[in-house]
Amino acid sequence: MASEQKGSGRGKQINSKLVLRGLNKGDERPQVEITLIDRQGKVFESVPIAEDGAFDLPLNTIEKAHRIRIGPAVEASDDEAPAAVFLNYRIGDFVARLERGVLDVSRGVWREWLFRYRCVSGSGRLTAPANCRYHQGEGRHRRTLSHTGDRFRLKRLANSLQPT
Repeated sequence: MASEQKGSGRGKQINSKLVLRGLNKGDERPQVEITLIDRQGKVFESVPIAEDGAFDLPLNTIEKAHRIRIGPAVEASDDEAPAAVFLNYRIGDFVARLERGVLDVSRGVWREWLFRYRCVSGSGRLTAPANCRYHQGEGRHRRTLSHTGDRFRLKRLANSLQPT
């Protein structure tokens, strides 16, 4: 359950906890932060989450925020992670979740927070093993059963096209 406490000099704070469901002992733990975003879409404060999942949010910053985003901690030198990996909340929804208790994040979500993201550009070439066919319309590889099966189908097709 989230609790309000009076802080020294900063005003009231909301203290709560973020739980990474499915995290086992020995698993790598992602560095997570809560980012507060104003109405113009600009980040005005980031709050790191401790190793045990505890975090403190000053009440006056929550009142200024338009949205709250939870996701991987992004350093100033790093590139931004894709927007799809972040959890985005409206302020009312976020506060309602805190009132119900801790913030739970499933393994399928937080596992994506472990990777570093880099924007790259350039060109590449698709290569496939010799026993695969590339179907242009479908955009995927399909393994053929055998080359003898292909020859059999070709012979059958050729025989059906010959006039009798």
